Amino acid sequence: MDKNTNHINIPQISIVVPVYNTKDYVVRCLDSIYNQTFTDYEVLIVNDGSTDNSAELCSQYILDKPQFRLINKANGGLTSARYCGWKEAVGKYIVFIDSDDFIESDYCKSLYDACESTQSGLAICSYQVVSNNQIISISQLPVNGQLITNIEEDYTKLLLSYHPKTKHRIPAFLWLRMMLREIITEDCFVDENKVFAEDLIFDLHYVRQVKQIAVVNRPLYNYYLIDGSLTRKYRPNLWQMYKNLYTECLNYCVNNKILNVSCQLSTLLIGGVLHCVQQAARQLDYDEFKGDFRLIRQDEALKNVMRTHVLFSSKYRNLIINHKIVILLMAFFPSWIVYQFYKWRQTR
Repeated sequence: MDKNTNHINIPQISIVVPVYNTKDYVVRCLDSIYNQTFTDYEVLIVNDGSTDNSAELCSQYILDKPQFRLINKANGGLTSARYCGWKEAVGKYIVFIDSDDFIESDYCKSLYDACESTQSGLAICSYQVVSNNQIISISQLPVNGQLITNIEEDYTKLLLSYHPKTKHRIPAFLWLRMMLREIITEDCFVDENKVFAEDLIFDLHYVRQVKQIAVVNRPLYNYYLIDGSLTRKYRPNLWQMYKNLYTECLNYCVNNKILNVSCQLSTLLIGGVLHCVQQAARQLDYDEFKGDFRLIRQDEALKNVMRTHVLFSSKYRNLIINHKIVILLMAFFPSWIVYQFYKWRQTR
């Protein structure tokens, strides 16, 4: 039996909110959903085995809100919580909201109207970074116009890398997207503990199913910056996660005959080196750092990429400055100099 037959009124939008130990932020997130100008929605709060009182807060919050529903599950991580919400959702469209963030009051209406008015299977908006009630930065989409029809050239390639000298790319974050629920497949869900930027893999698999993309180039989503969040903690397997991301993206491009993306994929891996080295230098002592550095420097995939970005080549000249620096350091300098350099950069 189709799960939709159990619902008399099928909502237009399913809003999935994974929750794990966000007691200080989850009510703000739910308030921002409750205060949407668009009201034809269901909210699936997925408590992913929280050990604080997040679940209790959610349970109290939904008492007088029939559109809200709490699902409790054992801890399995962000992807498993999103998957759980997707399996339970019944709306025509679906969005995923992180429980420590919050959305603007017209987030749902703007993305919904963009999908409906253009008959697009995907709508995307921009976002702003917020901390301590202040806007830190605003990220605009590098897109002219309100519709992307050449998905390979104007969307997929911008997902994969940086434009020369600027961060000219489309962010892969799921929370910027409204999607048709029925065309999401299980292949979209990738374990965030195995692949860095798992949202990118989700988006690549999903976008194969759509013919055009609606663009709302306004910051409708507020990403709340928290010290100690998953993206800022040291992860010993971070380099392997980047390699897995690189392999997934490479295989996707080969299997879907997406050509002329070698530079984007190389830049993606070089960006991973930069992230790993910076993170290790920031949080490890030198002896620990040296082991991580050696592992990365000896990696065959990286060696192949660096051979195509030799000094003074056109590909090297087109890299942003931070990527140029990390290639120079990896190619010519011992680990202790690299360690001291990034320690010094921390104080700048």
